[in-house]
Formats: sequence, structure tokens, C-alpha cells
Amino acid sequence: MSEYGSIDIKRKIKDNVLKTEPKDVSKNPLWQNFVAIFEGVGDDKKVVISFVACIKCSSVLSYDSAKGTGLLMNGPGFTNNFN
Repeated sequence: MSEYGSIDIKRKIKDNVLKTEPKDVSKNPLWQNFVAIFEGVGDDKKVVISFVACIKCSSVLSYDSAKGTGLLMNGPGFTNNFN
């Protein structure tokens, strides 16, 4: 269970406490629509949290990499057209 909520995450991104970076689209083209959210804990260290931000609508969505990305395709502002 995460210690974060989506409103808290948006605020922490705005305050530069949490950072974002593009996901690796070679694993799944769906990731072109999202940025990973992580905590910077040192110079080159980061802790990725189980949330992503939608590039299209700025929604923060949780995901579980073990369960796949199916639920992300149904996020707000999405059509399931990733061709």
C-alpha cells in the first residue's frame, strides 16, 4: 500500500519533491502516454513509486507492474488506440 494519494503526488511534483521521467516505450507503446514518478534520494539514486502521470490529461494513476498495464488504457481522457 502506498503512502501517497493522487492529490498529494500532484502537489509534490509541483513542489519538485517528486520527479517525473519518460517510461521505456520499447517494452510497451502505451508508455509513450505516461511519465514515471519517482523520489530522488541521492545523486544518481531514485525510488520509483507505483504511480504514473498521464501526459494527455495530467491524471495521476496507480499501477502494479506485476498485473500489467490494462487498467492504464482505461484512464481518463484515453481512447484505446495505441497503434
